[in-house]
Amino acid sequence: MTEPALSALSVPNARDAVRVALADYVSALMLAAQLVVGAGDRVVAVTPLWPNLVEIPKILGAHVETVALQYGDNGWALDVEQMLMALTPDTRMLLINSPNNPTGWVMSRDDQRTVLESGGMASGSSPTKYTNVCTTQAARPTTRARRRRFSIWPRATSG
Repeated sequence: MTEPALSALSVPNARDAVRVALADYVSALMLAAQLVVGAGDRVVAVTPLWPNLVEIPKILGAHVETVALQYGDNGWALDVEQMLMALTPDTRMLLINSPNNPTGWVMSRDDQRTVLESGGMASGSSPTKYTNVCTTQAARPTTRARRRRFSIWPRATSG
């Protein structure tokens, strides 16, 4: 590509960020992971999860720890305390897919608040600030109209 063609793909916004047009989701996920994760970093993923989301950090040399959803009398559920205990100060990324495919599990607003208010750490651990929280409404209406896709992409910051 020529320089003008490349510059046409990215448009600076008011905060000097760059928007990049990509052809597919896998490329976008890889790019996002490369911005956050490197060799030796830790990633925590709530599973089941699309396999590419677990494998991309591994390709980058990160260690991925999984916290599985549990099935019980009330359907699928996440043990939020178990997930928070999996987070350590060296965790660089937390992957939560809600509504979850393939289970249909949806993270409750209360659980979302618990994760965000904890600073992404279990009680007694040193807090980490999660600065890039992406919440978007599901693309198509579902039987659960309030479903949200909820992802936390942490950026290492102090204090």
